Amino acid sequence: MKPEFLKVRSLPTPKWCLFAVALFFVVGLVCTFVWGLGPDRDVTEATIGLPLMIASIVFGVWMVGVEFGQKTLRQVLTADPRRGRLVISKLLTIIIVVTLATIFFHLIAAPLFSLGAGQHDQTLSMEYLARTGASSLVTNLLYALLGASFALLAASMAGGMTLTLVFVFVLDGLFSIIPKVGDYAFGLALTDLNDSIIGSNTDFLGSETSTHTTEVAALTVIAWLAILLLLGFARFRSSDVK
Repeated sequence: MKPEFLKVRSLPTPKWCLFAVALFFVVGLVCTFVWGLGPDRDVTEATIGLPLMIASIVFGVWMVGVEFGQKTLRQVLTADPRRGRLVISKLLTIIIVVTLATIFFHLIAAPLFSLGAGQHDQTLSMEYLARTGASSLVTNLLYALLGASFALLAASMAGGMTLTLVFVFVLDGLFSIIPKVGDYAFGLALTDLNDSIIGSNTDFLGSETSTHTTEVAALTVIAWLAILLLLGFARFRSSDVK
């Protein structure tokens, strides 16, 4: 895994991802001190959760697609021809980096955003930040690995990014409207899983809003991810190296 971490430290895309997330974090912190958190703590979601999710997708696609984009895959496999080991190293690197980044930004958000919220007589409990942090971690890991799977399927960094965005914003939504099977769409299951983690799976009347139980939602997203990763690996394993 050392070569993968060396790429993370040396190449510009991870640095730009980190810079973008840090920039949104600072903007959110300033907004919190000036205007507060918003009625539903919108500032934390818009400036921490969403930027981290987008950066995770980009990083996941890039981590797998960088050799395709730079035409260096032949050299990498010449040094070690074991394609399975290469893919596993990349996936583990994605998991470690995304996990560390998500935990780091939520940890430093706890005292800083709480201080800003206090200027407007608002509170930001540690329990809320812990729950949203856990939800963000699950979301970021799933989307990063989803991006990695599509990069493998497309054998291209640009293609992987395009497929990921099309799946997330178009295909998954179309699948969700199909009777019966649509309830098992990736996005719906992930929403149910996140609601369960945060503890907001009921509406203002107390009625259940989730489509699935936590267990079924977790199994659904894992199944989607496993299928796409297996398809991506099969495509990568059987393809010619350019």
